[in-house]
Amino acid sequence: MRELVDYILYIADKDKIKVTQLQLHKVSYFALGYLFRIGEQRLAEDLYAEEHFQAWTYGPVLPE
Repeated sequence: MRELVDYILYIADKDKIKVTQLQLHKVSYFALGYLFRIGEQRLAEDLYAEEHFQAWTYGPVLPE
C-alpha cells in the first residue's frame, strides 16, 4: 500500500495539488477498486494484503 500512497503523493506534488489525509485514503480506495475492475487482481491484492479499509462517516479510511 505504501507504494500506491507514495505514487499518489508524487503525482499530487508534481501537479502542485494539496491532498488531505482523507482525500489520500479515498483516492487509494478508488485506485484499488479500479485495479480489481480492470483485471489486475493480483496487483491489487498485493497492495491491499496487509491493510484493510474501514467504513467511516466521510469515506473509506486506513486506520493506521
